[in-house]
Amino acid sequence: MIDKNTSGIAVIYKPPGISSFDVIYKLRRMTGIKRIGHTGTLDPMAEGVLPVCFGTACKASEYLTNKDKTYVTIMKLGLSTDTQDSTGNVIKETKVEIGKDVLQKNIVDVIKSFEGEMFQMPPMYSAKKVNGSRLYDIARRGETVERNPVKINIYLISDIEIVGEDEVKFQVYCSKGTYIRTLCRDIGEKLGVGACMSYLQRTAAGLFKLEDAVALDEFADILFPIEKVFESLKSIVLESDEVIKYKNGMTVLLEKFQDKDIFEDELLKVYDVDKKFIGTGKVKLSGEKIYIKTDKFF
Repeated sequence: MIDKNTSGIAVIYKPPGISSFDVIYKLRRMTGIKRIGHTGTLDPMAEGVLPVCFGTACKASEYLTNKDKTYVTIMKLGLSTDTQDSTGNVIKETKVEIGKDVLQKNIVDVIKSFEGEMFQMPPMYSAKKVNGSRLYDIARRGETVERNPVKINIYLISDIEIVGEDEVKFQVYCSKGTYIRTLCRDIGEKLGVGACMSYLQRTAAGLFKLEDAVALDEFADILFPIEKVFESLKSIVLESDEVIKYKNGMTVLLEKFQDKDIFEDELLKVYDVDKKFIGTGKVKLSGEKIYIKTDKFF
């Protein structure tokens, strides 16, 4: 069992049937640690990669939430629901047989047409907040509110496979904030037969992959350090007096740091002389001089 003062990142394999908050609740009960947060909601019916931050690692959660995601989903044709997935109330249901009512080639062409940048309307049954309220709470009261479409990017849809007379399985690599339920609904509308999501697995969230994920009762055995989140960043080492300035929010001149490719506001990993990771800093340039300003310290 981990210590109550432990900080780090666990990659949990969330099972279907429980919410992301249920995972946090269980971990708090198991560890006694109050400061725990997940980095991107997964629907209760969904399963897969859910990075969870403990202790001071919660300061890094925004960097994880903003990362790209990869999903494997199954889309059921001919079924439209109010939640855009198979758990919702049926709005319309039509028997569809792939190969007869809709051609496989048409399905592939339409699915691939959704690659690229676009604006997507967040579904009413989602954790997104509007005017301080979760959309799903508003929807459960039988109400709807005006929502603004969000710009997303679907980089690649691959491994498209027919898995039943009316179901299609495929993989989606996309930007943060993409709703796969809505994607399935939109594909169904474009095909003219309607559709909803019947299965969802998140296989990657940023740098964390399926192979990193563990069950709830095994998480303490594989706890990633906070600096794992920033492994792609360049690093600097500060002297003891510079660390004091850094932690007090002062701008520190990097006299020994030489990098011609450095740019304004670039994030750097910051270490002390003992090679201990202490936080991140933003680069500030002034002529030939390079400075660093506190971003977050851990």
